[in-house]
Amino acid sequence: MEQENITNEDVKIAEQMKIYPTTPNENGDFFESLEDEEMGIQTHSYENGSKVKKCKLPASGFDVVVRQLRGKDSKMITRFTNGDAEKYQMAAMTIATTVNGKNETMEFYEELYMKDFATIMAMVGDLNF
Repeated sequence: MEQENITNEDVKIAEQMKIYPTTPNENGDFFESLEDEEMGIQTHSYENGSKVKKCKLPASGFDVVVRQLRGKDSKMITRFTNGDAEKYQMAAMTIATTVNGKNETMEFYEELYMKDFATIMAMVGDLNF
């Protein structure tokens, strides 16, 4: 029997046929979309309907977890923004995200490399807006 040679094109076609969301792994984490998988962003859904997204940031290597915000979080966002609408997204990111297992300040996120900032913002936006 003749063995088939698998080409890079064959691999690309197989990857395009992947079904999303993927099957959860042993920890219950899965990729919601091809874009999430390409960015290394895993999703975890809980029985109560809440979801988190997590990944290792591409520039800094920090481990981040972003959660869905609740209505009660709007009070904290209002405090952080002090009425400044330009700070809304940054405040939402600050409340929804932990970095290496701990909460950080808005100033911390302002100092991140743009690649890391954009990755977190994509996760926050996907879960909350």
